Amino acid sequence: MKARLLLALACAFGTILVSATPALAVEPVVLVDTDRPELSPVASSGFLAWFVFSPRFHASVRAQATGSDTSFRVNPKGTNAFTGGIDGSTLIYEIQFPGEKDDLAMVDLATQTELDVPVGINTNGNEYSPGISGTHILFGRGFRRARIILFDTATSESQVVYTRSETERRFFQVLPNQVNGNYAVWQQAVFSKRSGQIIDSDVFLYDITAGTTTRLPETDPERPSQYGSSVDAEGTLYYGRSSFVCGENAELVSRELDGTESVVYTLPTGQDFTFSFALDNASGTNDVFFDGFSCGSPDFGDIWKLSGV
Repeated sequence: MKARLLLALACAFGTILVSATPALAVEPVVLVDTDRPELSPVASSGFLAWFVFSPRFHASVRAQATGSDTSFRVNPKGTNAFTGGIDGSTLIYEIQFPGEKDDLAMVDLATQTELDVPVGINTNGNEYSPGISGTHILFGRGFRRARIILFDTATSESQVVYTRSETERRFFQVLPNQVNGNYAVWQQAVFSKRSGQIIDSDVFLYDITAGTTTRLPETDPERPSQYGSSVDAEGTLYYGRSSFVCGENAELVSRELDGTESVVYTLPTGQDFTFSFALDNASGTNDVFFDGFSCGSPDFGDIWKLSGV
């Protein structure tokens, strides 16, 4: 499911290559850079994980301990897998066995042992793009009728927090991004069935306690596409904002609950990203991980980190 969205966005963004406060003086550090596309990073204080495409577009999840330069494969051989969410050493990710639907899987990265997925999460439908924080697991289910589900491991109860079905003219790709404390975020890309082109891209913030969903307003007419969202435990959003052309006016933005926005990083022309992940620091700042890339490059993604934003 995540692969379908990535490929659709790549096709749409690849057709042309080319009121916030001022950008902060923060530059990203590249953590993972190989000749293969590394995408969708997730991190805790002890581990970093992402997924990588092989030359034949087989996907696998890799992880490494913080401070280590050596990564290991998480999913079993013969499967496709995509991140995912992380809490401590527990990684939850999307897995697909050949000829089967997508399910969710869990692993303890410290011991590299498989964990049991709570009963009630995997069904006969496709489950995808999970996140985890405390007792909450956020994930998507379905395709033509996509649902975002919040599962509470303390009560084994689940609730559908968002639903979107395709129409005669439009199809929607709804992707959960991150759950963190009391907040969850997801993105929604809208495509024309006639042309196959992306025509809208939005970010949504969900307050778990209040049960309310907020669709982020478009505040910059030159950057109508909003994507790649993440959230910290206080509800501060991080997301990408650009035109619908890959690498055109792309920037990483933070947004407070009161609507205050700051540009935390402006990407050079011709560079963009697809997903981000926010990690809370004990100092009260956040580290933001994202998969930066150069538009049109076969190396479609490396893992970048912005520290202390």
